[in-house]
Amino acid sequence: MNKQKKLFCYYYHCLRNVQKALICAGYSKEQLQQSAQDVLQNQEIQQEIQRLDEQRAQRELKEIVISGLIRLATGENQDAIRLLLGQPEELQNQLETLDFFAISELKRSKNDVLEIKFFDRYQALLKLYELAEQEQGSHQLKQFYQTLEQDIKTTQNTKE
Repeated sequence: MNKQKKLFCYYYHCLRNVQKALICAGYSKEQLQQSAQDVLQNQEIQQEIQRLDEQRAQRELKEIVISGLIRLATGENQDAIRLLLGQPEELQNQLETLDFFAISELKRSKNDVLEIKFFDRYQALLKLYELAEQEQGSHQLKQFYQTLEQDIKTTQNTKE
């Protein structure tokens, strides 16, 4: 795939507009008419756009996981304690406002004793550390995007 097609894929991935992506990628007005219809039919371009979309989805999922792990590792447990020590009548109206995110298991025994198990904060911190180490390994991906952005700027400057 040539540089111009890669630029198109990148811009289409970001903008979701064929015409604008073609213009940003440096296609001429004559090419625009012909290319607008053909470009998304190209198998190679479809695959590249799909790859970029999958990378975005992976990044978004990773951000959700990281924020959940941070919440587990640093969150507060006073609502769970309130549930444990509070009177059922008082708590019934408050249940929707209480935060039970850190609770992994909730049981009431035969003796009517409430048992609460929490997620392991230490394990959440370890997982965060592992993810941080992996992020350092993905530095090469960041370099690719920086190179792509530089290529885009160079292409735009040469047109002007």
